[in-house]
Amino acid sequence: VPASPAVPASLAVPASPAVAKAPSSQSNAIFFVGWPERFHMAERYSDEVLAHDPELTDPDKLLLWAVRHQANEGECTTSRPSMWDKVATAKWMAWRQIGKKSKPEAMNVFVRVVAELHPEWWKWPALGLVEAEEEEGEEEMEEGEPVAEGPGSLDLSLGAVPGSAVGNVPGATNGTGPPLLKPPAGEEEKGAPNTPSGGRESRPLSRNLSRMGQGWQPLVTSGLPPRAHYRHAAAVIGAHMYVFGGRTHGGRLPEGVRVLSMVSCEWSQPVIEGSVPARWAHSMNAWRHMVVVFGGVRKREYLADVALLDTHNLCWLHAEPTAAEPTFGAVKNSPSARAYHSATLVHNRLYVFGGEDSTGLLPPDVHALDLLTLSWVRHKCSGHVPVAVRDHVAIAAGSRMLVVGGSTAAGYVDGSKLAVLETETMVWAQVRCSGQVPSARAGHAVAMTPSMSEGGWDLCIFGGGDGLRGFSDLFRLDLTSSEWSKVNSEDDATNGLTPREGASGTCFYSYC
Repeated sequence: VPASPAVPASLAVPASPAVAKAPSSQSNAIFFVGWPERFHMAERYSDEVLAHDPELTDPDKLLLWAVRHQANEGECTTSRPSMWDKVATAKWMAWRQIGKKSKPEAMNVFVRVVAELHPEWWKWPALGLVEAEEEEGEEEMEEGEPVAEGPGSLDLSLGAVPGSAVGNVPGATNGTGPPLLKPPAGEEEKGAPNTPSGGRESRPLSRNLSRMGQGWQPLVTSGLPPRAHYRHAAAVIGAHMYVFGGRTHGGRLPEGVRVLSMVSCEWSQPVIEGSVPARWAHSMNAWRHMVVVFGGVRKREYLADVALLDTHNLCWLHAEPTAAEPTFGAVKNSPSARAYHSATLVHNRLYVFGGEDSTGLLPPDVHALDLLTLSWVRHKCSGHVPVAVRDHVAIAAGSRMLVVGGSTAAGYVDGSKLAVLETETMVWAQVRCSGQVPSARAGHAVAMTPSMSEGGWDLCIFGGGDGLRGFSDLFRLDLTSSEWSKVNSEDDATNGLTPREGASGTCFYSYC
């Protein structure tokens, strides 16, 4: 095995990836895929296509392995293997040479290495980004590349990766996973179709987005859109937005999952094996290639189940998490049935906070579900613990969880103060915000978008209500300065959006 190669200078990651220019080989559809989804797509392509390239050299394999290991596990801290194990030593040296690059930087480098080896890797039909006959020569887009820390750990090969987005089951070890997360008996692993509906992608999203400036614009879609409803949930994985649950104005609960392709702008209702009861006021989070659903209400019954939608194999997986053994600062405890809560994903852990049940507001406890081991704990938090709240939104910013708005026993919460939980220490703090502070509200939508200033992130809040009126305004919070500003359209009264409460909001690239 040759000596491990250093990362080429041409693959160095810019200091501020959020404003980096996209390479020309990743124009069009792939550029609308955010992070870490783009990294997970590159992982899958590496396993299923690139690893079988006869022209792939040993230095290439070492570089791919090392950068991917850094992206999933971080800096190399393991001891040097035995000098007699030359393969392990070469891998260890390659990993050490990556240095102190962060996980987001390593994700960026991995995708760029794959692009150097196979410039049009993202056109692989199984990724569902383009149709097979798509012609080249589309207009390039030059935008920033938002990054996020990526989860998982790696195998020592370019094959299946236990516990990564490429695996069939989350949290797998040594190539197998917990029995509760395996597909139904007799079902063999299926390759991901070009689209959730099995059809072909036709109209690139860029044709809809190219005319967008600031303000709201209608997104022209086709296919089978869902009925008008509220209190549903949505999550984005790759280039698809998955919508589940909700309630129509007539009180009906829509069954099934609707999927919007952000490449073709087409709605579909894929056939999914298994079923999960329809519900509303639940939470829904994207984790690798899974959609994690927790809680909600169905026929006046509050729920506490955890279900995962495998978007690769198009099947529901019913999880039965256990209560983890007590650790320092946490107790063995599973959350009670609830709705109108928040669920925030930080480093393979789903943090559930607040909400209500049939008796009223629930205590401001924080429960965490480890998605790798499927175990619950209730954390003993300190600091400025917020009051009990429902119908709020919590969103991750690095290792912190930000709680925005909501309804308490004393009334609605405005944007002048944000409750912030540092998940590494489980300490609550309160951040005072200035500027054009949004009025008190609940049932609003929140999304994180690349900052209007150089680098960084902004928090956007839209809609909601205060029991007397609904809102259709949009505000942006600069997380660096903690200053709110109102995003004005030409005429707020006729911005094309009616006041709404109970809407969902997701960020796809730079659009909400």
